[in-house]
Amino acid sequence: FPKLLFRKYKYNIFEYIEEYDSRVEEKGYDMIYLLSLLHNKTTYYKEMDKVEYKSIFENISNEINRRVNYYNNLIDKIEIHMFNSPSEYLIARNISKILGALEYSKNSIIKWYDLVKENAKKRVVTLYNNIDLNHIIRNKDVYLISWDKVTSGVPIYDLYNFYIRYNDIFDFENLIKRYEEKYPLKEEEKILFFTLISIPNMIILNENEIDNCKKLKKMIDTLYKSEMLISKFENK
Repeated sequence: FPKLLFRKYKYNIFEYIEEYDSRVEEKGYDMIYLLSLLHNKTTYYKEMDKVEYKSIFENISNEINRRVNYYNNLIDKIEIHMFNSPSEYLIARNISKILGALEYSKNSIIKWYDLVKENAKKRVVTLYNNIDLNHIIRNKDVYLISWDKVTSGVPIYDLYNFYIRYNDIFDFENLIKRYEEKYPLKEEEKILFFTLISIPNMIILNENEIDNCKKLKKMIDTLYKSEMLISKFENK
């Protein structure tokens, strides 16, 4: 991050850095590189209570079940309509993909829990927690700004937020490979990441069909990309 010049009341004042023009692809690689360095340099191990693992498992499982029920009820309503709206047609055409992704995530979170429930410790890092390519400044060095949402947790949450926001722009197979050059993920971390990116958003339909279709299209595209990404890593 830029050099801290001085503190003034509750604010930190950093040096101003003139930004070079750079392509969005370069910023994506810069972001994943800086995240890998951040996680590498701030790693520590925390005692893990079995109750905490169980709580994570139950919260994610409950959310998956909530979405299974939502989409099952929604497709039941759609199928009784003689004519479908464009958004209803999108759901009907892709309901097997949506429910299949939820089935995968349900099995995956069970696999994760079986793997970690006997672990005594978990790996924790400083999470940037504010993924935005506009926060990357490239000069002679590469800088990451806007650190006001920093927290701590398992490293995949920065990757998850990056993926959910930018999977329509970047090839995340290459980005994850670049990340793992500096900071290899543990098996349980990958499984949790794959679980989370497989859970489809719960799209609540409204009267704006254009808005409905845009949100559904993005969600469905993400499911297909997640399936492709997971298959490449699991096959290896």
